Amino acid sequence: RPGFTLKVLADLFDGTREPSKVLQTLDLSLEAYKSINYTQLHPVYVIYASAYYSRGNYRQALYYELLALKSAESANDTSLTLCQIHNVMGVILGQLGDREKSVYHYKIALQIAEKYNSTVDVLIMLKGIVHSYNEIGKPEEGLKVLRSIPGKFLIPKDDASYYVVPLAYLTIYHKLKNYP
Repeated sequence: RPGFTLKVLADLFDGTREPSKVLQTLDLSLEAYKSINYTQLHPVYVIYASAYYSRGNYRQALYYELLALKSAESANDTSLTLCQIHNVMGVILGQLGDREKSVYHYKIALQIAEKYNSTVDVLIMLKGIVHSYNEIGKPEEGLKVLRSIPGKFLIPKDDASYYVVPLAYLTIYHKLKNYP
């Protein structure tokens, strides 16, 4: 349990944005896990990625998110954790200017979110997809994705769902110069 406890502590430090404590604690967690040949390390790698992302080191964040993806896939993890990993991959790749790959990961995350009926995650992915397509000058592709999402995810239920869908339409139609 030391690996798990240290991972949770690192996650708490990440929330306070104390990068040196985060990385030191993650190193100890990883060492503890590896000492018992534990292989499902994706939760640890996700926190590493978050720590590097918050420092603006997107390449290092991408490296750890790729490790998280590889670990999750080898563990046959098909949970919402995989959705989170693909979402963060989309965010990081967007920061690095690779919007095409960003959309690719957002779409995978969207499929997982839909599978688990997670409206919040569907809306998060929708926002990322529309933004990325708008950034690369393909708003019509964003519109196709928006129109393909089952209606049950688009019905306003909470604060986020009241603005995400209308904002998606607004930004798409603005890019298309379809003002009416």
